[in-house]
This record gives sequence, C-alpha cells and structure tokens, in this order.
Amino acid sequence: WGLMHNRGASHSFPVDSLRSPSFTQKYGTTPSIMDYARNNYVAQPGDLEKGVRLVPPLIGVYDIHAINWGYRLFPGDLTPEQEKPLLNEIITSKGDDPMFKFGAQQIFNTVSPADQTEDLGNDHIKAGNYAIANMKKMVPQLEKWFYDEGNDYMEIKVKFFNLANQYRRIVNHVIPYVGGVYFNDLVQGGAADDRARVFVPKAKQKEAMVWLVDQALTFRQW
Repeated sequence: WGLMHNRGASHSFPVDSLRSPSFTQKYGTTPSIMDYARNNYVAQPGDLEKGVRLVPPLIGVYDIHAINWGYRLFPGDLTPEQEKPLLNEIITSKGDDPMFKFGAQQIFNTVSPADQTEDLGNDHIKAGNYAIANMKKMVPQLEKWFYDEGNDYMEIKVKFFNLANQYRRIVNHVIPYVGGVYFNDLVQGGAADDRARVFVPKAKQKEAMVWLVDQALTFRQW
C-alpha cells in the first residue's frame, strides 16, 4: 500500500517559515511528499544563497508518522481489537500538532483553502504575494534568459505559458476562501468543541475577495 494524498499537510507551515534556512532544511516545503508542494515559490531572491531549501523532503514527518501507524508491529500475538487502542495512541500523541493532520483531496469542487494541491503555507494570500513578486521579476527576463540566436521563440513561448499557468494556480488557491470551510475528522471521545466544519472567518473572506479583484484589475500591467 502507498500513502493517500495529504493535501492539507503544507497548510501547517507558517508562510514565512518557508524563507527560513533552518526550518526548510529540516522540513522542506511540506510535512508530506504526498501533498505535491513541488517548489518553494515563497522564497525570494537571495534566500537560496542563505540556505533556504526549495524542494519538498524525500519523505516528510507526516509520512513517517503514517507509515509508523500503518505498518507498526506490536510485541505479542495481539488481536486487531487489542491493537486498536495502541494504534489510536499513536494518532492522539500527535493530535495537537498540525503537521500531523490529514487533509483529504478535493476533486472538482475545492471548498477548503487548507486542503489544496501544489500550494504552500497557511495563508495563500500572503504566499501568493511572494509568488507574484517572483513572477514580476521573471517576466521581463524570459527573452534574455532563453535567448538562442537563430532559434525560434517556441522555448520562450513554452516558458511564458508555464509561468502564466502557475499564476492561474496561485489565484485558484485563494478562491476557496470565499464561502469556504475547513473540515475536521471527528472521532468518538474527541474534544467536546470539535466541529466537522468551520467556516472561513468573514474578515478573511473579504480580504480574499479584495485580493482577487485586485489581481483581475492589475495582472495585465506586468
């Protein structure tokens, strides 16, 4: 068996931690390789030279946790029912650490900002601003970086298309804040105030709407 897609893993990281050399060298871009946090688009010019890691871990702390639970062998000839409380203890021991929370993959209808693919950090507006700052530096340089005298412009065209596609992805990461919800898996005996769904706060929804409108009105400028 492999690991499920944990689309909520990277949401446990504060955005600015992705610019920290010590943090990223230890954790990469996400607690789970199955989150598809492919590259550190939050990092800014100069961060790499300071030691900031730009790629995910080969295997994250959540992945180790999940494998430990899934393949754990206990001493003695225990029945599944006898193993169950021991397995539950592995889960509850990390219950207060967001790095060990699972976020199910959303298909066709993304309503939770926390559980998305190829996203970074716990604030997609802040992470998006970092990403767009990088893009604004890249766009004017594409023709210079990929100049090949006598060649056609197909390579540059492909690079520009990929950059525009990444911009679309960054914008799409913010859209679920508007009318969005955060999901929690409930278990019997859990915290009394646990709720299966928590709506994105009104102020955050408004911030996201203003940001999205601003992108729509200004992206052609750069």
